[in-house]
Amino acid sequence: MVAETLNGHRSLSGPTKVTAEWVNTTALSMVKRVQESRSTWQVWHLRAEAQRRVRGLPLSPTEVEHVVDHLTTEALTAASVKLAAPEESMPVPDVQRRSRDGASVYSVAGSTRYTSAAVLQAEENLRVTAAQGGGRSVSFADVDIALLESAANGIELNAGQVALVRGMATSGALLQLAIAPAGSGKQQQCAPLLGLGKPRGPSIGPGTLSRSRSGPARTDPDRD
Repeated sequence: MVAETLNGHRSLSGPTKVTAEWVNTTALSMVKRVQESRSTWQVWHLRAEAQRRVRGLPLSPTEVEHVVDHLTTEALTAASVKLAAPEESMPVPDVQRRSRDGASVYSVAGSTRYTSAAVLQAEENLRVTAAQGGGRSVSFADVDIALLESAANGIELNAGQVALVRGMATSGALLQLAIAPAGSGKQQQCAPLLGLGKPRGPSIGPGTLSRSRSGPARTDPDRD
């Protein structure tokens, strides 16, 4: 087994020759993979993904570094959208720029954030949907009954939580978000809403969003 490990030929899952077409295809795949878990990213996220993509390729250490640089640059320029801070749009004299990448010496290297056209389009779809009405809603009386039932079951809500429940249950908006830090009691606040959603109410619950006209939305359990 040791002899096979040291002397055997490893099977390669990727191409044995790095071409311009492979670099472009791989860079697009890198951005697609990164945007599955985050809405914005930095150069380091893409660089780490590029290093994973070259594993198993028959390249020398020097060639690996070159290919990783090439993939990262391609992913940033061809498939990512730069989210420039206001100060980044101001003219900077050449004497105040780094020789390596041309960035301002007053900016933190590698701190620029990027996103993609797909993420921006998804955000626009959510924004448009959130501005639309016509969704399911319940009466104030139904909300009062649900809050009383919640209190009887030992779940007491403060004034802000009650306002959130009333607003979400009666607005009729197609899309609503209740954003708060983890552990702040979002699930507790959703308990009365879950009762209101049966049997004809909106699809409401912790960590979920009902399907809207903008299509299915992926959510984070910590951002209900």
